[in-house]
Amino acid sequence: MDADTNLETVLKQRPFTPFRLHLSNGDSYDVTHPDGIMVTKRMLAIAVADSLTFVQPMHVVEVEPQPTVSK
Repeated sequence: MDADTNLETVLKQRPFTPFRLHLSNGDSYDVTHPDGIMVTKRMLAIAVADSLTFVQPMHVVEVEPQPTVSK
């Protein structure tokens, strides 16, 4: 999966749609705001609570859109 390209596309969508990243080790991370993740060719920095989690893009196996709540 070309995670950096796919994620950049997802992050540029307007309005932003929250998504869940599924990793090769079984972990998953919810990204609820576009500022919650930074994408480079070599690394993803995901905001988790009050810290950052670093993941290599090659470990992303799925980007799952999450349903949005209508107001």
